[in-house]
Amino acid sequence: MKSLRSRFLKRGGFTLLEVAIATAVLALVTAGLLTGLVVALKTAATSETTDTAVRLGVAELEYVLTQPYTEPPVYLIVSPIPADYTVTMNPSVVTPGSLQQIQVTVQYKGTTYYQSSIYKTANPNTENTQ
Repeated sequence: MKSLRSRFLKRGGFTLLEVAIATAVLALVTAGLLTGLVVALKTAATSETTDTAVRLGVAELEYVLTQPYTEPPVYLIVSPIPADYTVTMNPSVVTPGSLQQIQVTVQYKGTTYYQSSIYKTANPNTENTQ
């Protein structure tokens, strides 16, 4: 009985069907790896965008907390804003003379990535975040 190795060596090469199947399997593996790489890169970019938006929003809210209570509420955007980001601050009076709500929204290319609000009181010892 001939061994498998001796039959393989005697045959002299691969058939066209074997080469086609090997090429198809290699193409599927390559496509899978490239798809995974693209997803990983998109996830990293989104994570970086979200992190930047959160840092900008928190910086603005921290700035508001350091400012004295004023009516009407007027607060400036103080952080340097990177390109393609938009930071909006919407202060409103909840209870005249004692309570304000300040909402900060950070967008990147028109998509909202961070939105938060704080309540600011005339008495700085009772400030609350949401």
